[in-house]
Amino acid sequence: MWVHRRSEEPDNNRMNDIEKFSLHHLILEHCDESNCGLFLNKISRYFSEENIKIIEENTRAQHKSRLWHELRYGRVTASKAYEVSFFSPTSDSSLVAVIMGAKTPDTKAMKRGREKKRN
Repeated sequence: MWVHRRSEEPDNNRMNDIEKFSLHHLILEHCDESNCGLFLNKISRYFSEENIKIIEENTRAQHKSRLWHELRYGRVTASKAYEVSFFSPTSDSSLVAVIMGAKTPDTKAMKRGREKKRN
């Protein structure tokens, strides 16, 4: 299974080229920017139509691809859009934690709730 999944990913040289699009890399590369507008302006050059096509072609394996996970890190994806759209600045939940992929602890009460929901 592992070999199959690894075969779906681009070769290492290609992977390194594509990883420059990860939010983690972009923040490290442009960390001197304290102004959000300047940061967004600088990184926008990375997202040409050609580069977006390259990213799409190399992440088609989606959840099976390490690159797909790397590029989703720190971004508002479709699976997080609902939570983001209903976020209230006065709520106790942390929007940053949701976007950055924080995991909710799996407590006994949560397990019980899932089991009751199934029945």
